[in-house]
Amino acid sequence: MEQEHITSEQLINYGLAAEEVDYAIKLLSQWQKQHTPEVCWQHCQHHLLSRKHPFSLHLFLYHWCYQDTRYHGFLGPAYFPDKTVVANSHLAHTMQRLNMKSYAALQQWSAKEPLAFWEDTVKQLNIQFQSPYTQLCDLSHGVSQPCWFADARMNIIDSIWAKADPTIPAIIAQDPQGPLVSVSQQQLRELSA
Repeated sequence: MEQEHITSEQLINYGLAAEEVDYAIKLLSQWQKQHTPEVCWQHCQHHLLSRKHPFSLHLFLYHWCYQDTRYHGFLGPAYFPDKTVVANSHLAHTMQRLNMKSYAALQQWSAKEPLAFWEDTVKQLNIQFQSPYTQLCDLSHGVSQPCWFADARMNIIDSIWAKADPTIPAIIAQDPQGPLVSVSQQQLRELSA
């Protein structure tokens, strides 16, 4: 199935400035011919789109890049973390701390030792319980019906606020035709109190 070509009118209607359109069409045409939908979308994110563009343009180009694909009911990945984000993730820190050389090794360990994995995960993520669990995993109803964190009570917000830097954004949102809006951790905490 041949992909639909993008038009100047579409890009302008979705919020791209008229002076950016010719360059954008040239790039999009190249990316569409030379790359997979995932790479095409990554190029859009890194070389074409920015926060100044309305969300409607981001969404249009996301759908355009993935127009010929379906991944289990959705178009395709929207977010691709860069190497710095991956290196600073909880997952990467866990792998380093446990001396796991690959994601596959961590996955295998977590499947083989689920209690150890979840005990470690709760500790590393600093999950706060209002009342602690009496048993990490209760299998009294069989392995097909595990009861994780038996008898525990928690509000995930307590865990979020436990480590939150009040100055960093908690929510960044944009109405399809409006400006980008940011709400800090502190502002969100005050609104939810």
